[in-house]
Amino acid sequence: KLSDVNSKLNLRQGMPIFEIDLEKEKAAVLELPWIKTVRIERHLPTQILISVTEKTPIAVWQNKKTYWPIDETGNPILDDKTLIKNVLLVVGEDAPEHTPELISLLNEYPDIAEVTLSAVRVGKRRWNLYLNDAENGLEIRLPETGIEEALNRLKKFKEEGDILSRDIKVIDLKLPDRLIVKSTESVK
Repeated sequence: KLSDVNSKLNLRQGMPIFEIDLEKEKAAVLELPWIKTVRIERHLPTQILISVTEKTPIAVWQNKKTYWPIDETGNPILDDKTLIKNVLLVVGEDAPEHTPELISLLNEYPDIAEVTLSAVRVGKRRWNLYLNDAENGLEIRLPETGIEEALNRLKKFKEEGDILSRDIKVIDLKLPDRLIVKSTESVK
């Protein structure tokens, strides 16, 4: 927000342009959690040009009862006041650092990615995906390694039998040579 950037700057109207420490002003603006890059230039005789680039949230990390946006490098954006919609919700202690890789893989499977609402990191080893509805939706259990192969198998099952729209609660893809499916009835 412009007001946040202005609050960090030590500038006032009418001050001599060469008294402004551009590096100090840049460092102050970079303290804002959403700022990715800052460029500050003198435009003589009387102007200072400030250009900022904001971080792009790729997911929201739920940690305890707090929600933190995660940037494209997997780092939390330390701002819990901004509500982010239409991005993946990730849960788990080490979820942020593994989120960019997961999203990169999911982007190769748009039919799966568009219905994936959340991903939970299990035991700091692997992911469970939750599709369609966070509470009553389909749970996909991915393996520790070979996630791409598991997603390929899921894509194939979806294309051949539309498995994602059936009355299924869990699809377990952890074993590369089997598919374990639990129906809604077997879970109750």
